[in-house]
This record gives sequence, structure tokens and C-alpha cells, in this order.
Amino acid sequence: MENSKQLSVAVPSGADAWTVISTVNVPAGMKRIKKLIFGVAPDWGLTAGSVRAAPIFRIQGAGLDEQSPHEYLGEFGGHAEVTTGGIVQKELRKEYNVDIPVAFGGEISVEVNTLDEAITAGSCIAQIVFDSEAAKASNSMAQVIDVAGTTTADAYASVGTVNIPKTSGAKDPKKIKKILIGVAPDQGTSAVSLRIAPVIKLTGAGIIGSGDLEYVGKLGFSGEIGTTPSQGIGFDGMTQEIDVDIDINAGGEIDVEHKFVGETPTASTVAVGFVYA
Repeated sequence: MENSKQLSVAVPSGADAWTVISTVNVPAGMKRIKKLIFGVAPDWGLTAGSVRAAPIFRIQGAGLDEQSPHEYLGEFGGHAEVTTGGIVQKELRKEYNVDIPVAFGGEISVEVNTLDEAITAGSCIAQIVFDSEAAKASNSMAQVIDVAGTTTADAYASVGTVNIPKTSGAKDPKKIKKILIGVAPDQGTSAVSLRIAPVIKLTGAGIIGSGDLEYVGKLGFSGEIGTTPSQGIGFDGMTQEIDVDIDINAGGEIDVEHKFVGETPTASTVAVGFVYA
């Protein structure tokens, strides 16, 4: 048996701050969250010629029978235009299969944060799908880190350091089971011919084993015809999910780096997420 709740709010008016979409109380008979769906429907208006969409989401509160963090990437994207013209961005929606234990009647707050740049207008939407089955996972935490994208091609630059959560009991995270990589390009208004080829690298004592771990994000490109194109270009679906099986030390640190192969966007936001088990 399942129960599903949909929540929505206007996009935040400012960047880099958490905004509550809404709250929900865990329905009777529900024992876990089995699916999370997050989305943004932007309305850029008539004047935003070069913009990025880099939404991240989190859930927290007494309704979660597991300590935070529970942070997830939305679908990243961006667009640019040289003179005038329209652009369509589609599928700015991410769906995650999860296994998060919940407590009946407890409140869950769903929040959104638009990184680096506010979206002109639009709607943020979340859906929580509950289930009557007991959670089976030993740990279901998820964690996100972000940085302004490097502007030097073919050289690693830091995203930051992740401190792997450590609980007070036997449910410490033991593995990373999924890596999320998001790139939101903001190409400006003068050069819309671009390749995007992101790579991340993981090192640090939080990882059990030796050597660097490297992963490729979502690849994309744009082109232009002539020297004065009058059509906008867009990047959709720039969040990559990668299934992995990385043994980790709870409480340890993971250093995260990123690079762009060949060339870089004029500006961008890069975010990396870990889903634990």
C-alpha cells in the first residue's frame, strides 16, 4: 500500500539559500519513503538571455526515522542566446528510488535551494511517495556539495571536502551506492558554440582502498550557424546518476575535484552528490 503527497511553491527569489516548499505529516500506516520526485518549471521571462538552473533539494524533520542529511540534485540545465530568440528547456525533473524509514504523524519539511543564480520565476514541485513496507536499507542518507565550475580546461579543480556522516548507532553509511553529477552552464551572450564534458575525481581517507576514482558526468554540446545567430540554445538534463559500489569509512573525508575536458563554459555551477547505503 502506498500514499503520495505533492508539494509546490514559487521558485525562490534569491540564490544559495534554503526555501521551504511545504511540510507534510507521515500518513497512517506508512513506514518508509520509497520514491522522491523533484522538479522545477522555470519561467525565464523576456529579458533573461543567459541563465542557469541548478536546483538542489532536501528533506528533514521529525517524520524521518533517520538523521539527516537527505540531499538530492534536481535536474540541472541552462541556456544562452546571442541576440533574440526563444528556447525550451524540458525534463527538469528528477526521480529517486529511496528506502527512508519514517515515523507516523511526524512532520517532514521539503526544501529547495537554487545554486549561484536565482530563477526569474516559475514553480518548484516535489512529490513524496510513502509505502507501508518497512525500510530494508541500513542507511539511506544522501549528501551534496557544489562549487562554481572551473574556467581552466583539462585541469582538476576542487569542489570541496565531504565529511561522511557518522551516526550514534550501528547504521553508519558503509558504501556510496550512487554518485550524482550536475552541471548548469551559463554561457553568456557572445559564444554559444560549446562542448561540455565534465569529469570528477574522488580521493581521501573516507574511501576504503587506494587510488583515485574518476567518473564522467553528462556530456552535451551546442552549435551555431553563421556569425550572428538569432536563436537561443539550451542544455537540458545535465544531471548524471551513476550506480557505484564504493566502500567508505563513516566519519572520514572525501576530497572531490572536477574538470572539463577540452573547453569550459563561460560560467557554470557544478554539484556532486553521494547516496549512501
